[in-house]
Amino acid sequence: MDVWERIGCREVDSDCAEYGEVMEDISRTRRILGRYNSPGLSDREREGVLEELLGYRPRNCSITPPFHCDVGRHIRLGESVRANYDCIFLDCGVIEIGDNTMIGPRVTIIGADHPKDHARRRKAATTNVGVRIGSDVWLGAGALILPGVTVGDRAIVGAGSVVTRDVAPDDVVAGNPARSIKRGTSSGEGPGILG
Repeated sequence: MDVWERIGCREVDSDCAEYGEVMEDISRTRRILGRYNSPGLSDREREGVLEELLGYRPRNCSITPPFHCDVGRHIRLGESVRANYDCIFLDCGVIEIGDNTMIGPRVTIIGADHPKDHARRRKAATTNVGVRIGSDVWLGAGALILPGVTVGDRAIVGAGSVVTRDVAPDDVVAGNPARSIKRGTSSGEGPGILG
């Protein structure tokens, strides 16, 4: 059982016994990401580094560098997921992404949260909350998905949107905070919301 399995969803801070192991694991991930984001790698070499980062070989997936995450092993990619340039997945909590999902450039998915109490935040307190993105979802460029959110199958999140609460299947949301724009369903066309 690794440190993350022992911690589960409970809060972790600089006083907890596992904190050193957590920071070592994050440092390990940063070293792997340094290789993944290197410009000289072939596609085949990059796939091997991605497998090392995630702990499995994703099927027919593409994550265009640069890419950033905390752990790597907490990212669960379905088949044929596409993530564009400069995405950030803060995966102290598990991030699940369903089949055939498209992720625009500079999308940030945050699977960890911090307490509202300032004294606990001073100790780097983090709760591993997680995020679930369904299948056939489109996250537009620069979208921000906050901790604990579920984005339903076939939903579309407009460019630059800040998703603070769950998105229903087949919904189209945009804005800050993201709200249903009710200009149709994900099967319709909406001009200019995705970037």
